[in-house]
Formats: sequence, structure tokens, C-alpha cells
Amino acid sequence: MTNIQYINSTSNLQIKEWVKIQNKKSHRDKSGLFFIEGFNIVLLAIQKNNLESLITTQEIFDGLNSKYDLTNIKKIFIINRIVAEKISLTKTSQMIYGFSHIQESNYNKDYSSIILDGVQEPGNMGTIIRTAIAFGFKNIFLANNCVDPYNDKVIRSTQGAIFDVNIIFDNDLEHCRKIKEENPSKLFISTYLNTEFESLEDLNLNNIKKENVFLGFGNEGNGMDLKFKDLFHKNINIVIENIESLNVSQAATIVMYKVKEKYV
Repeated sequence: MTNIQYINSTSNLQIKEWVKIQNKKSHRDKSGLFFIEGFNIVLLAIQKNNLESLITTQEIFDGLNSKYDLTNIKKIFIINRIVAEKISLTKTSQMIYGFSHIQESNYNKDYSSIILDGVQEPGNMGTIIRTAIAFGFKNIFLANNCVDPYNDKVIRSTQGAIFDVNIIFDNDLEHCRKIKEENPSKLFISTYLNTEFESLEDLNLNNIKKENVFLGFGNEGNGMDLKFKDLFHKNINIVIENIESLNVSQAATIVMYKVKEKYV
């Protein structure tokens, strides 16, 4: 049976625990939970059966309870407006929040993959995850110094796509190297800066199955670490005019779209 608790004070110890998970990766890792905020993502978490806790006002809870099956939610917290504003991380609170489980993800060989190295801006990370799902790249390998994908700003930028992606932490890309070694049909494509490349438009993917494609993208300012260069078979470049460069989420979107176009 779902445990329902009422919290009407911002000094409640439970709120302090929530704030720790919101603000610190170490607490997210320890609890195995991440914070979500807003109707759309909370409803999606309910549909995905990945809502450990629901936090909202009595009025909103009553409306949800009349429309949705909430029996799988372990904890429900009924809060007042003052508490809602205390825990909100947005300028305009919808007064509905939750905590979802960080899922243990494994590489799924039936889907294309993205490799990210040193992507530190939350908005870029979230946009790449959302775009990856749209184009069928459901495996996301995270190498050195990437922002935590369960950071609140990343979660908001994914707009719910976080529930559909396989996040694989692979600091030195040893997992990727093993996949490459065991599967010669895999094609690893990088986007290194200031090095020899071929144009994205000229990239030939004839006879390459979409699930065999791995695309690598690097840090917003410095690109991918050169120590990973030997992992990749090809290095590509987007030809642009009038500006010096694109940010990593823009570049990733273009490359994913063009690559998908080539093997459709």
C-alpha cells in the first residue's frame, strides 16, 4: 500500500534530503534517485512505472488519483504551496514533483550509439539525449568529465527522453573498445577538431547497418580527448559558413540527422 505523508513545514527533515539529491551527484548516486519537476515529466514517469515518490498538493493529487493508477508509487507526499515553492527549481512552479529511479543501463546492440566526452553544459547534454532518442541512438556512452545526466537541468532539457535512453558510464571508453574488438562490423565515427577529416556530406555508409554506428562528440571548447582517437575509424566535419563553429548539441543534431538519412 502506498505510504501517504503530509508535509507543511519547510524545516521538515525530509525536505533537506530532497534538496541534497537535487544538488549533489553523490547523493543521487547513493539514493539511486533523481528529481523531476512538472506535469509532463511526472505523468511520463507514472506511465513508465518509474516514479518512486510523488510530491504535490492535495488538489493536484486528488485530480491525478481520479485519472491515473498511482498504486505503484512507493511514497506520496502532500505539501502546501510554501513547501512547493521551497523545493521548486524553476521560476514558475507547477507544484508537482517526484523522484525517479536511476536505471542500471546496459548496451543494447539493436540500436545506434552516441559517445560523449567532456560535455559539461547541462543544456547541451539534455538536448543531445533528446535528439538521440528521436533519431534512434538509444545508447549513450559517457566518457571523461561529462556533466551528470541526472542533473536537474539536464533532465529538464531531455523533456522526458531520459526514461528511454541507455546511459552507460565509460570513463576511459574501455567498454567501447571491447565492443569494437568483438564486433568488426561496428563503425566508430568521430568529430575531432583541427585534424584530418572527411566532409559529413561525403560520408559513405553503404552496407552499414544502423545499429553498428557509433558517433563521438567532445567538449564544447576542446572537442574529444586525443587519447580516444585510435578508437575511431573515421573523422568527419560539418562544412559551415559565416561562423567559426557550432555548439556540440547543434553539431550532434546535424550529424545524427544526416547519418540517419544515409542509412534509411
